[in-house]
This record gives sequence, C-alpha cells and structure tokens, in this order.
Amino acid sequence: MWLVVNYCGKFPSHQLFGMVRFSKQADEIRILTANAMLGYGYKSDHFCFGIHEYRPDAIVIDSGSTDGGPFKLGMGRKTVADESYIRDLTPYITACAHYGMKLLISSAGGDGSDKHVAEILAIVDKIIEDNGFKFKVATIGAAVPKGLIRQKLKDGKISPCGPVPPLTPEDIDSAVDIVAQMGPEPFIKALEEEKPDIIVAGRAYDPSPFAAFCMNLGVERAPAFHLGKILECGGQCAVPKGRSMIATIRKDSFDLTPLNPIERCTPLSLDDFLENRVRNYTRGLFPELDKSDDCRLIFHVYGRNAIMGPLEPNSEPAHEVGVLGEVVAPTAAKAMAICNSARVSCLHLYYPGILATTGNFASPLSPHEQDAGAVFKFSLYHLMEIDDPTDPTIFPIKSSTAGAGTFVKDKNFGKQFFNLDNFLNISPEEIKTKSVPTGPATMRDVASVVRSKNSGPFELSFDIMFNDGKALSACQEGQCSH
Repeated sequence: MWLVVNYCGKFPSHQLFGMVRFSKQADEIRILTANAMLGYGYKSDHFCFGIHEYRPDAIVIDSGSTDGGPFKLGMGRKTVADESYIRDLTPYITACAHYGMKLLISSAGGDGSDKHVAEILAIVDKIIEDNGFKFKVATIGAAVPKGLIRQKLKDGKISPCGPVPPLTPEDIDSAVDIVAQMGPEPFIKALEEEKPDIIVAGRAYDPSPFAAFCMNLGVERAPAFHLGKILECGGQCAVPKGRSMIATIRKDSFDLTPLNPIERCTPLSLDDFLENRVRNYTRGLFPELDKSDDCRLIFHVYGRNAIMGPLEPNSEPAHEVGVLGEVVAPTAAKAMAICNSARVSCLHLYYPGILATTGNFASPLSPHEQDAGAVFKFSLYHLMEIDDPTDPTIFPIKSSTAGAGTFVKDKNFGKQFFNLDNFLNISPEEIKTKSVPTGPATMRDVASVVRSKNSGPFELSFDIMFNDGKALSACQEGQCSH
C-alpha cells in the first residue's frame, strides 16, 4: 500500500562528468551518495576523496526497491546480510562524526517495514557506540494500520496505482505486512522538529530523502525532485554507470560529479564481466573470498562448458542447455514432493532418439531440489487519499541519542585513504558515439541504450535512447528494425 508522490516536468539542471571545483559557494548545498543501494558496496577511496575534498552537507542513501519482488516484505528479510550493512554504514557514520554532515537513509532494509527500520537502527546505534561517537538519531515508520485501510476502502478513498486489480477486503486481511510510501514531507518534518544527525526511515519514494534535504534548505521543489530522481540511482547516470556521486545544488539548478575520474567504458564480453569484473569487485568487499575452498564464488554459465569445465573437448558454443524447474504448491512439503517426482521424471523418462540407459542429465548440486521458501505476491499497490502527508498514524517520528561522544575529531579524516593525484591527473575516456547508417539498420546499430525494467510490481517499461536527434528520426521513419 503506497502513498505516491509524482512530479513531472522540465527542470533546469547542469550535469557534469569529470572533476569540478572543490570549493563551495555560500548558497550551494552538497550531497554525496556512495551507491544506489545501501549494502551493495562502494570503493572506499572514491568515498574518502568525496567527503574530504568536497565536504558534503549530507550523505543520502536509498535502501529500497520492489525490483526483487515481495519476498523482503513477506518474509521479513533484508536485501543483504547485516555484515554488508555494517561495512557500508561504518564509513558513512565515521565521516559524519568527523565532519558534522548528516546521514539520511530511506526504505530501511529494502522494504522499509517497521521491523527493518528497527534492525537498521540497531546496526547504526552499535556502530556509534563501538566508536565512541554521539549522534541524535531519528526514525520514521511507514506501517499502515489495517483498520485505517479498511475504512478508507469503505469510504471510496483507495484506487489502483496503474494497471492494478481493485483492492478487496480479503487482500487487506491476507496481507503479511503493509507499508506506505512516504514523500519528502516526513523527512522535512523530522529535520525541522527533531534536528537529528541521522535519519533511518521506512518505505519512501526513492527521491524523497534527497528532495527533502534540499527543500528544507530552500531549494525549489522541481529541481530538488529532479536531482533526487537521478541521485537515488547513485552513479548510474555516469558513463559508464558507476557508483559514487557528488551533487552540488543551488536554489534552481544542480551539478553532478562522479567520484571516479575514469567512468568511461569499452565493450566487454559477458564472460569477462561475470568471471573477472564481478569476481574482482566482490573480492574487494569480501577479502576472504576464493582464499580457500571454504568461501568460493562459482559461476555456472550454461551453454559454455558448464558440465565438463576445462575438460570439455568441444570448443563450439551453445552445445549444452541448462534447465531450471520451479514448483509452487500450497505447502512446502507438497512442493518438495512434486519437485522430487518432476526431477526423477526428467532424469529417467524416455524420449525419441535416446541412447542412454541411465540418467538423462547431470546436476551440479546435491541435494537436487532446493527449498526456496514461501511464495509471495504484491497484493496492495494502491493510492490512498490522506489529509496530511506527515500523518503520525502512518509516519510516526521518534528520536533518541546514542553514544558517549568520547572520540576525537580529525579534520583530515579520510585523506590517508586516497591519492589526490590519482583523481586530478586522470582524464575521462572518450565517449564513443554511433553514426547513423545510410541504409537499413538494426536498433543495435544506432541506439546508445536499449533496456527493459519493471516499473513497480505490475508494469514493465522499455526504453531506447539515442546520441542525437538524427538517429531518433531515422528510427521514427522506419529505417531501423528490431
């Protein structure tokens, strides 16, 4: 159940890719976001460079998404393990202690449930206490009482958000957990009334904490939301998409600066990306990875020697096929029984042209059937009319003080973790553009970006982007095929 804030328009903005001046004007605000999702990791030297050289006013980080489905809300599980949250949050909180900047976290745990707000708060408090810091921490809940929803439905004040089935009383009663999606207003209220150093908030519209921090300091609503809509994805607006970003905001405009000076890319093969880039990056987050057989990252690239590995004599691609079977049933026991039978059938049933007299396929795992847990679906994705966007019944704000404040501030904190020359003396790689073919062409030949994405639980979006208007015109005139 979501309370959605939508804003659409044309906003003045100035995006920069590459290093800009470190000094900040009196009327400017700076926000640092280290990545697009709390717990996903970031490069510590980029972060330290950003906080030391740019001295942002706040670190703002989104922590939520419906992209992965409803399991977080249904099962009460956070997006990543506590170890990953601790790894990401410790430098944030340490930087705030030394430089006096604020920290805003939205959609705690991935779904922004009250349970996960409490769990992320506990992690924050422990980091504060373990390091001798002292902060005032505010929380903003987002749980919606079922009784309130039933009454609003009865009063005709609930409607679908997009192509969503109408809400029924049965949907409300059967829901495991229900959260509201807050706009910037609860954040602004918390900043004004509680004056916290850190905010841990429940489910929020992704741009909300970014927009709220800016609006609370006098930035106009339109550019504040425009900034938030870009910055909530971290450095993904960079070329190539990166992680860490600094925003310099004025009343009616803003600049964006990636903290990686070489965020440009050349085409890479899928194999190289998976087996080298992903492995190397993950090793940076988990140093114990691949040091022994006790902790390994294993890729099974089906269609490329997944069965025999380095012993495969056939060098031709796509000579194998991988099959993943999924079973959904009313109970875990029934699902497992069906899965057992289906797996045995696949293994031993006859098919035309069969030569084997034993099994039909090889399985990389034992046990062959893996319990994936309960199955959930989004049942509430609706708009509910309310009179007050900061209604404490839905968005309660609480605050407390954590820590003893025994640490000693270091005005040069972070400087020891990066080499400034590495950031100033490296130029971004050249952006390669595509020329418009004179004859028939495919979309790959002319488009810079082709992507599909789920836009909430019930819709898919398909985006095609071009370097210039000529390429767009060529496609509109029918020159390009799929």
